[in-house]
Order: sequence, then C-alpha cells, then structure tokens
Amino acid sequence: MKFENLVAEKTGFHLACIFVVVFLVFGNSLFFDFVWDDRPLLLNLDVYKNFNLQEMLFSPANGVEYLPVRDISYGVDYFLWGRNPAGFHFTNIVLYGINCLFVYLLSLELTSFLMKRTPNERRISPRMTAFFTTVLFAVHPIHSEVVSCITCRHVLF
Repeated sequence: MKFENLVAEKTGFHLACIFVVVFLVFGNSLFFDFVWDDRPLLLNLDVYKNFNLQEMLFSPANGVEYLPVRDISYGVDYFLWGRNPAGFHFTNIVLYGINCLFVYLLSLELTSFLMKRTPNERRISPRMTAFFTTVLFAVHPIHSEVVSCITCRHVLF
C-alpha cells in the first residue's frame, strides 16, 4: 500500500494532525497574560472563585450576560488553574481544536455525499478534501481573537 493511500484513509491521523496544527498556530497564546477586560469580567468575581453553580445557572454570573456554559467553564478553569492565564488560554485552544474536529467531520460528510461517483472519477478522496478544508479553517486568521482572548470563549461553544 502506498503512503499516500495510507494517509488518505486514516481519519485518526488526520484528526491528530489537525490538533497539532491548532497547537502550532495558537500555542503562543499560552504565554499571554490577562488583558484589560479579563480582570473585571473574570478575575475579580467571586462567582468563579467559589464555583457558585446556582448563581452561574440562574443569573448573569459576570453581571453582563447570561452564558451559563461559559461561566461553568470559567469556574472549572479557576478551580484547575487558579489565576494562571496559561490554563485559561489552554482551555480555549482545546475547545477550538474540538471545533476543528467537528468541522472535519462535517466536511467529510458533505464531501462524501457530493462525491458519490465511481472510484475512477475521483481525483482526491473525501477524507483528504475534508482534511485540507479543516486545516484552512484552523489556520484562518479570523479565529485568532476568539482563541487568544479569554473573554471570547462563549464563541467557541
């Protein structure tokens, strides 16, 4: 079996490569500090420090917007990492990587559906098309603010 065929048919290999690409592109955000809006909207709130689940679920935890899934993730991050910004940034990178995996699966389904032809007519496999589509999505610069800014986490859900 040729290496190209082996790589083209291994979904697990593609998913691992996508995660590596995401960490290579956005891994530098692990060294970022908290920015100006992180302090009033995240660090100085007792609801995240004390993991007050009732307040997270039934009121706007940061006093501005009601986003309970995001608030719970902040509480978990605060429990795991304390006031270490690298942990919050790491969570954003992992969430973005998971989003990229869903983009891969969606693209794979769409290309498989659209490429229903005989095998001789195909020039590239649906898996390779999905892989390159996802890599393009993963490295697109429009996502840099969403991944690098902690308070933009609600966009990742």
